[in-house]
Amino acid sequence: MFNPLVSIIIPTYNRAHLIGETLDSIFEQTYTNWECIIVDDGSTDDTASIVADYVKSDARFQYHIRKDVWMKGSCSCRNIGILISKGEYFQFLDSDDIISSNKIFDQINIFNESSYQTFVFCKWGRFNKNINDKFLYDKMPIYDCFDDPILFLNNLIVSKGYLPIHSFLFPREEIDKVGLWDDKLIINQDGDYFSRIFLNFKSASCSLNSYVLYRTAQDENSITLNLNENKIKAIIFSWETIFKRYKLKFKGAEKKYRIYIKRGVYHNTKNFSPNLLSHSFFSELKFYFWKERLISFYQKLLKNK
Repeated sequence: MFNPLVSIIIPTYNRAHLIGETLDSIFEQTYTNWECIIVDDGSTDDTASIVADYVKSDARFQYHIRKDVWMKGSCSCRNIGILISKGEYFQFLDSDDIISSNKIFDQINIFNESSYQTFVFCKWGRFNKNINDKFLYDKMPIYDCFDDPILFLNNLIVSKGYLPIHSFLFPREEIDKVGLWDDKLIINQDGDYFSRIFLNFKSASCSLNSYVLYRTAQDENSITLNLNENKIKAIIFSWETIFKRYKLKFKGAEKKYRIYIKRGVYHNTKNFSPNLLSHSFFSELKFYFWKERLISFYQKLLKNK
């Protein structure tokens, strides 16, 4: 029977009021061979006591506190979890998000049917305070099977351009190839880590019967963009690094996806730090903006005839 250990890694910081829902979604998994490694980034609230109840009631839960030799931040906490873990598969999960009860079970079954998978992902949605009020993105082109990385990226474009990191299940061999999370990044850490895994793409499948939820409620401890010039610069740097990797691997075939991402970054830069619009990162967009203006001009001419 295919019953590999799954390591669920959860960084947390001052989530006493939310982490219980997250851990409940782990406890309720129909797949039972898992370890849940919770790494605390130095919480000052009651996170420790909340988690202690789960650790006492179920030995599959572990609680660790980040030591000062590690840089502060969620990436360091995930790295500690990776080094402690013993699982053959990895589930990354933030301490305010949710996974459906059959998520790991369904994805492990897909790996069992075809081990030639770089990763398996699932549907996703959002919720605010009440899980019962969730909004699930139920039908998107990305919810499919892929053996072509460029087709995956192009389908991602028309599917909001994004899959949250907790929608994935990764084999340990893929994690071993890319190593640890970059704890020096201040933004887009998920995108950076996924891009490194994506370079080794063989195939990927979607678990159509399971889902994850991303919490959109904002409080004083939420990781929000609150974009400023330093964060815009960090976003540009992050995507520059990712696109250099993709260019070496895919030889420019990823251009459609690259343009899509750059346009999104351009929009945020225009709103929050317009002085950075002259950055060379955006130079590739000039042709597309010119083309759109030309099309718009001719459409107006035709309309006025």
